[in-house]
Amino acid sequence: MTFREKLQKESPSDCNPGYVGGCNWCPCDHEYEPHGCGLCAEHFNRNFTIDELRELCTKCWDRECPETKCRYCGGTLSEVRMHNGRRLQHCYSCHFEFYLD
Repeated sequence: MTFREKLQKESPSDCNPGYVGGCNWCPCDHEYEPHGCGLCAEHFNRNFTIDELRELCTKCWDRECPETKCRYCGGTLSEVRMHNGRRLQHCYSCHFEFYLD
């Protein structure tokens, strides 16, 4: 499930083509990513045109949501962290690590 799909399910009024990227605010503002999304942080101090901002926000909302349970053993997953520029999660039970992108 993408962040956009999750928002549409939980708060449909926050999904509207009038919003930049089609959704109101950012996934972290809806507490979907408590530590922020590395995508916005990479570009934080940059001045964007509205088209560039729309593209960045659309890309951010169309990312897959991190899972909370390991798909292999059902154990609890860590918070998402950045590793070599990619988002990574770790299972506390089976110690499997996998990239989200």
